[in-house]
Amino acid sequence: MTVCVFSGQGAQFEGMGQDLAANNATAKLVYEECSEYLGFDVLGLEARHLAETRYSQPAIVVLSLAAYRAFAEHIPPGAPPNFMAGFSLGEYSMLGAAEILSLKDLMDLLLKRSEFMQQACDARPGGMCAVIGLDDAVVNQLCEEYDGPGIVMGANYNAPGQIVISGDTIAVDAVAAACREAGARRAVKLAVAGAFHTPLMKDAANAIREYAAALTFNPPQCPIYSNIDGKPISRDIPFADYLARHMISPVQWTQEVRQIVVDGGQQFIEFGPGKTLVGLIRRIDKTQSIARVEDSKTLHQTLTKIHGPEDQES
Repeated sequence: MTVCVFSGQGAQFEGMGQDLAANNATAKLVYEECSEYLGFDVLGLEARHLAETRYSQPAIVVLSLAAYRAFAEHIPPGAPPNFMAGFSLGEYSMLGAAEILSLKDLMDLLLKRSEFMQQACDARPGGMCAVIGLDDAVVNQLCEEYDGPGIVMGANYNAPGQIVISGDTIAVDAVAAACREAGARRAVKLAVAGAFHTPLMKDAANAIREYAAALTFNPPQCPIYSNIDGKPISRDIPFADYLARHMISPVQWTQEVRQIVVDGGQQFIEFGPGKTLVGLIRRIDKTQSIARVEDSKTLHQTLTKIHGPEDQES
């Protein structure tokens, strides 16, 4: 069973999507349409733009959708992917790929999301730190034992032995130091200015709930999975409430991937920049077949792997 997964934030780079759009008409159309809705040329974004959330988040989602649609051209009619999932921001790509939101509504939602998140960061700056080489239970315990100012908690459960903590900067720094003392191989600060996936984003969550309540959400075209609990998302879930909870809840990626495998997922394909999810899925379950689509080369490689060498026309 095919599992389409969508990249999160952090792997964006200048020039991403240009090769795919230049070599695939469907991908080019996605870029043209989304650029019109966003009010800027997504393919023309420079590194300085991609350092800003208001540009990087839409750019990642647009690439993910362009890559998915270029791949989906080769899916037989009436045979959508078996499952979909996204890592953090990737769940918004999932909303587009599963046809839950129209492209226009999705682009508008992304612009509002980045605006609300920036406001929350400005009001209460925070930080995040990736802890490598320590059991999740140990990291969780160190977060719980922290009794200084501010809050800190597990925010991204990426793979066994890899967890991201998030919260007030002073608290994150203190627990990161405690993790090093407890034997972590590394504790690396992330280049973010907010405590994402924690209650510190509650103002942004409330704002996204209010904005999303006016949008039309359609039933997904295939089963989709949630970062919040790793389980399938109900077809009739109130998505405005869900997106608000998603913004303040940890990403349970390890649990999610394992649940998809239990449910029959066998062929994972990452859509978006880089290969972060490819690496995480391999760490979670080494038996899985994994591919990715980012540009024309990886599109060709993945189509060959999935459908055979004869299905290559774009």
